[in-house]
Amino acid sequence: MEKLADLRYTEGYPTGKVQAGWQAKRTSSIEASVSGDMFLSSQTELIGMPFATCFLFTCTKVRGQDYRLAWISSLS
Repeated sequence: MEKLADLRYTEGYPTGKVQAGWQAKRTSSIEASVSGDMFLSSQTELIGMPFATCFLFTCTKVRGQDYRLAWISSLS
């Protein structure tokens, strides 16, 4: 996940005070172009379909833990 996550400093994180029972989380997102081939099959044929699209990957980090992939959104 570190390769997807942007390690820039966020003011106040992770030393900022938060409400009791809550956790401060750092978020980081990157837009990436992805391409490849998707294959669909039936009992009689295999169809290959190339694709090229853009995704937004978002990671979160809690103090003392590694970045984790939180969600992926297609931008097409």
